Amino acid sequence: MVTGAFCGPAMVRTAVSCGGSSSAAKGRRRAAETPIGLVPGSLDTSGLDIDLVKLLEVDHDQWRAETNGIEEHFATFGDRLPNVLRAELDDLRRRLT
Repeated sequence: MVTGAFCGPAMVRTAVSCGGSSSAAKGRRRAAETPIGLVPGSLDTSGLDIDLVKLLEVDHDQWRAETNGIEEHFATFGDRLPNVLRAELDDLRRRLT
């Protein structure tokens, strides 16, 4: 396990290499469900000057705007885009309403 590494949005969602992820996998820490996926219910922020609530909050307006860019990117694939990706984008938009 990597500890002390930067945990970006993708890493927060998967919690693969974030510190304490093995504890979360064993059910000791609960994840919070958000429209964009799961975020850690708790993280060890000892020695860090951060607002964890602010860090993990989901801005619905910003994410709704982001879905437009995702759709534009998907359009570049035309008919080759897997249907599951289109369905996931549609589901994301529903969760953000």
